[in-house]
Amino acid sequence: TLLDKIIHKNIIITRKEDGTSMTIINNIDNIIICSRNYILNKSDNHYFDIINKYDIENKLKHLGLHIAIQGEIVGLKINGNHLKLNDIDFFVFNIWDIKNQCYLVLDEVLAITDKLGLKYVPILYNGICTNEMATLKYLLTFANNTEYSKKNPAEGIVIKMNDKNIPMISFKVLSNKYLMKNN
Repeated sequence: TLLDKIIHKNIIITRKEDGTSMTIINNIDNIIICSRNYILNKSDNHYFDIINKYDIENKLKHLGLHIAIQGEIVGLKINGNHLKLNDIDFFVFNIWDIKNQCYLVLDEVLAITDKLGLKYVPILYNGICTNEMATLKYLLTFANNTEYSKKNPAEGIVIKMNDKNIPMISFKVLSNKYLMKNN
């Protein structure tokens, strides 16, 4: 099973942010902005508000890396604003190295997000996955106990591998508390 594949491997568990996904592709000569399903044209919307807020286009040109940054736009007027923010924000959850065709490991992602002045999704656990952790019961309990703020359940958690030498495994566990509160 999928859970068997993560036992005794280095994993990261992050909070699942509830917003809308955005991918920023640095093609060296131009920046491409994508929603979950579409390449976007420059317009006055929350995707380009994030690009402008963090000056991402200029910073990526100076960085010179051929990468795709995947993240979640959250906040005001985004998917119910479950994080209760006063503005919109952006949290990175993956960076794909286009040249080498691989996901970067956490240390590399954090170094790039730091250079770009971006935030990474909240890390809840970073370490070796134990036998106990690789059970549905454990992960559901973990997801159900994760909150955006006091008595404000998070959408869930994301578990992913953190090892460049192993193919990436990544999956979500949704919180029943969140689902019950928001349906």
